[in-house]
Amino acid sequence: QRSLSADGENGSVSIAVSDGDELQIIVVAIPVDFEYPAIENAAITGVITPATTPEEPVPGSQESPLPLMLGEATASIPANGEVFYFGMYMMGAPTLTLTIADASNVIVNHNGNVYSVESGELVVTLVATIAMRGEAISFSVATKDGTAADVTFVIEEVIIPGTWENPEVIEDINNIVANVAAGNNQGYFYKWIATENGTLTLSTEVTGIDIVLYNLNSCAQRSLSADGENGSVSIAVSAGDELQIIVSAIPVDFEYPAIENAAITGEVIIPHTCDPQDVLEVAATCTTAGVKAHKKCACGKLYLGGVEVQESDLVIEAGHTLTPVEKVDATCIGTGKLAHDHCSVCNKNFIDGVEKSDAELVIPATGEHVYDDENDMTCNTPGCTNDRTPEGTTPDDPEWTPPVK
Repeated sequence: QRSLSADGENGSVSIAVSDGDELQIIVVAIPVDFEYPAIENAAITGVITPATTPEEPVPGSQESPLPLMLGEATASIPANGEVFYFGMYMMGAPTLTLTIADASNVIVNHNGNVYSVESGELVVTLVATIAMRGEAISFSVATKDGTAADVTFVIEEVIIPGTWENPEVIEDINNIVANVAAGNNQGYFYKWIATENGTLTLSTEVTGIDIVLYNLNSCAQRSLSADGENGSVSIAVSAGDELQIIVSAIPVDFEYPAIENAAITGEVIIPHTCDPQDVLEVAATCTTAGVKAHKKCACGKLYLGGVEVQESDLVIEAGHTLTPVEKVDATCIGTGKLAHDHCSVCNKNFIDGVEKSDAELVIPATGEHVYDDENDMTCNTPGCTNDRTPEGTTPDDPEWTPPVK
C-alpha cells in the first residue's frame, strides 16, 4: 500500500506490481475544517515502468568474491583485473597463511597492504593477531603486468601459540615472563596443572595488565582487575586441576598496548593442620636460660597448655641457686668470713649480686686477745695459747703489775 499523502513526491505515487495483480485505487479529498470538499474532473495519469533485471555480478569480482577456504585453489585472473576472496573464519582464531609457489608476476592485496616478491615463493599472513577473531577476512590476487593468468595458491592455518587452542604450558609457576602483542584484545593464554591442594597466588609489579585465573575443573574464575589486591590475585586449586591463565593489556583509548617481559611470580600456599609434638624441658643453668616443656608443630607454632605461645613465653630465666651464709667474725688468731650468698650449683659466692672470690670474703685475724679481767693471764679465744704472765713473777707477788700485751 502506498498513498500520495504519505509516500508521494511531486504529485506522484508509485507501487510495484506483477502481471495479474489486482489493485484497488482510492481517490479521496483532503478534509478542510473537518469537511470533505467535492472533487470535480480531477485528471490522473498512470504510467507503467517495466522492471529491469540487474546483471549478475561476475564470480570473483569485488561484488561477488569467491569463498575463502583452506587448501589449494586456482585464481583465474582476467586481463587487467583481479580475483577477490572473502570469508568469516571462526575456527579458533588461527593465523591463516596464503602461499604462492611462483609469485614473480603476482600481487596480493590484503587489508590495504600490497604484497609481492621479485621471484620465487610469496607467503602472506592473512590474520596477524587473534584480535581479529571472527572478523571478515578478504584478499585479492592480480598480475603485475595485467595479463590474464591462472595462479595456484594454498591457504593453511597455523594455531598461534598463546591462544585458547594452543596455550603455553607453564613449567615453573614461580617465574612467568609475559609478552603480548599490541592490538591483542584476547590476551595470551597459559596452561598450568596444579600438583597440590592449596591456593594459587599470582603477583606482579607491572601496571596496566590484567591476569585472569580460570580453574577448568571447578569453573571458578578470578581476575586481577576485579578480585585482585596490591598486584596479586588468588584462586583455590586441587591436585590435578587444570588452570587457564590469561594475561592481557588494559586498553587505553580503546587500543590494546603491547606487554613486554612482564614478570609474574606464582606461589601455591598449602593448607596446614597443626600436629604439635611434645618437647621436653631444658633446665636453666646459672648462666644459660632454659626452656619450659611445651608442644611444637612442624609449621613452627608453639603451644603451652593447649594455647599458642611465643618463644619468649617458654623461657626459663637463668639464675643462681643462692643460700645466705652468715658472717663469721675474725678472732685474735683466726680469720673470719663476710656474710654472703652461696650458689649450690656453681659454688660461687656473691655479695649484693656481685661475685666474690674466697679471698675477698676473708676477714683478717684481729690479733687482739681476750681476757676476763686484768688478773687473767691467758687469752680466752679457743685455740689461742697466748699467756701474758711476766717471767719470774706471779700475781701473788705484792709488786706484780699485769703486763700489757
